[in-house]
Amino acid sequence: MKGCFATTRWHGEGADALAAALAEGPVIVATWHSRLAFAAWLSGRLIPEVIALRDPSPAGRVGAAVQESFGMRQVAMKGGASNVATSRTVLRALRGGASIGLALDGPLGPARQARSTAIDWARTSGAPIFLVAGATRRHLRLGSWDRLMLPLPFGPGAWIIERWDAPIPRRPTTEEAEAARAALTAALDRVQARVDERLGMAPGP
Repeated sequence: MKGCFATTRWHGEGADALAAALAEGPVIVATWHSRLAFAAWLSGRLIPEVIALRDPSPAGRVGAAVQESFGMRQVAMKGGASNVATSRTVLRALRGGASIGLALDGPLGPARQARSTAIDWARTSGAPIFLVAGATRRHLRLGSWDRLMLPLPFGPGAWIIERWDAPIPRRPTTEEAEAARAALTAALDRVQARVDERLGMAPGP
């Protein structure tokens, strides 16, 4: 996998904004589950200490293996709705200076529908959310719920890192929470579409 990333001709943007934020403290790195490999590679290169959520799905196990290969520590996330213990672990890590990486639509989808997890953690910790999107023109797709993309070598690739600066209400109503979740979904879709279009690919998962 590392050889695939090393032999890709990359075009990227947003590293300077991420570095500036990291100089102030940890961040929350958010991507789609289908692009976990790219977020793991970028996090390993650009973030001094980052912890990733590990989910129990087959695609999640593949993603976890990629994340570990790039030096990311793992925190187990259950497939059920309650992850109070996970959230406590994550918030302790953020307070201790470690950044957090997660798939907004993990652990089990639906694909490209963000959960509110990253927003909740940002609200509680004050850490900013950075959206990460990546792709290679030459790639494999797994037959998993997310159609996980894995890079192939010797082709063009692109990535974008963008800070999500939408306001996060301190005590949101149900309607405000849903609006924030929908806005986060739309923002990551937009960033991912820019990456795919840069490579001449139709926007997709």
